[in-house]
Amino acid sequence: MPQLNKGGKYVFGLSIISPENKIKIPDDTLKTYLQDNENKIIIFTGSKVTGGFCVTTKKLLLDSKLEHILKDCITLSNYELKEGDFIKYKGRFYSWYQSLRMELFNYPTVLCNSSI
Repeated sequence: MPQLNKGGKYVFGLSIISPENKIKIPDDTLKTYLQDNENKIIIFTGSKVTGGFCVTTKKLLLDSKLEHILKDCITLSNYELKEGDFIKYKGRFYSWYQSLRMELFNYPTVLCNSSI
């Protein structure tokens, strides 16, 4: 899988947002990130430069420099936030989904029209 930076994020490809605001997560993405019986993924919007969105898991975030996201956003960390609802933190939007329902998910209109 290609990466934006050495040791950085993988690039899985482009996904078109449907008129119903649904987006497909590529199968390779789910296979790469859903290991060790992980059944939830966390998604968040990309940077102003790269755009798009990022897919990760709680375990991967806790083992990275981004662990502050989960420490500062307790409702996300504990999955108390309603599945699919987004919270804003430091200019990006974060949510979580059950991995079994991730083939298509609703991409909120606010993210399509925001200047993050």
